[in-house]
Amino acid sequence: MPSNMVFKLSGITTDSTNQYNALYPNGYVGGEPQYCLTCEYARANNLVAKRFIANATYSAPPLWHALPAVLGRGWELAGIFNWQTGSPFSIVSPYGTEQFGYDNYNGTGARPFFVQTAPRNPDHDNAQFFASDVVNNPAAYWSVPTTTNATLGTVQTAPGNLGRNTYTGPSWWNLDFSLVKNTTIFKEAKLQLRGEFFNIFNHTTFAIPNGNILTPSFGLSTATAYNERQIQLGARILF
Repeated sequence: MPSNMVFKLSGITTDSTNQYNALYPNGYVGGEPQYCLTCEYARANNLVAKRFIANATYSAPPLWHALPAVLGRGWELAGIFNWQTGSPFSIVSPYGTEQFGYDNYNGTGARPFFVQTAPRNPDHDNAQFFASDVVNNPAAYWSVPTTTNATLGTVQTAPGNLGRNTYTGPSWWNLDFSLVKNTTIFKEAKLQLRGEFFNIFNHTTFAIPNGNILTPSFGLSTATAYNERQIQLGARILF
């Protein structure tokens, strides 16, 4: 039974991920001072800190006692299991800042001021990432002081002190499975029938939640990170 397992640990940090790519005043670097690289030092957007992959193939022995030879031999089972931690994301407001404007390039507002740690929803298999009190009362956890600018409209009075990518999205796992039947047609050729089941358990894998604290969908994952169960059947002749 051939098998393989990989367990990966990584820790990627950057001064910038998709930042510094719009000109002032439209590019304000997440609301932080454009001259402050250390203000942006954080985990990279594409960081996957832990990832585990295992695959195995099993060739079943002939089932002589139960089935005729043409049906009882040539069976194979295979599977690929994936598990990984979530990716970092930032909490933002819908506003730019009076000093640095709004980031039209990335389409994100300034980060707010930290008030207290926001607990996560204890039900990790739920589209709601944060606990209900956080979703219903975000002002208790992050502060967004605003003012009105004659040119920009409503803006934050200053960039918030909450760091970039300070939260980690949902982790996920998935199992792909295949069932194969090989039947010899003649010496040089065989017929192979395949049934492939992607995400066989139809396990929901939530994407990074909405991090804009002043929108109705704040803290909710409105998409999935992996497809629903898909089944593929096929046949081919090997020679």
